[in-house]
Amino acid sequence: MSTRIAAFGSTATPALAELRRELVTLVRTAPASLRRVHRSVPVAAVVGVWLAGTLGDAWTTLAMMSSGVSEEGNPVAAAGMAVLGVLGYVLAASLVCAALCWVNVGRPTGLYSWTVVATLTVIGCAKCWQAVDNALLWASLT
Repeated sequence: MSTRIAAFGSTATPALAELRRELVTLVRTAPASLRRVHRSVPVAAVVGVWLAGTLGDAWTTLAMMSSGVSEEGNPVAAAGMAVLGVLGYVLAASLVCAALCWVNVGRPTGLYSWTVVATLTVIGCAKCWQAVDNALLWASLT
């Protein structure tokens, strides 16, 4: 058995092939999960967490940056805002969050995909925490 690690799409080790298969399955099953969001409490909860986190973070970031009471503390985000503008960067970040939410609601089929889903759920919760943290910061500065 070869021990070299191959890129996605080439001859890969069995573990990488399984990871790729499970990730493709997550993405392919996401539309069906989103269609049943009103009938599935777990899917609705995941989508709700991502919506609250993404919209809350976007709103508080735009409010603080446009009011001039704060500046971006993340140097990567500040560089992105310098290139795209604040609104452009917030929209781009929100599109990335929408893509992560899309993958997050897919049906996991194995250990790798369950790990991805769990990690993305934690990231969605972190977005909610960031929105609350931004709101508290904005309230303390105004």
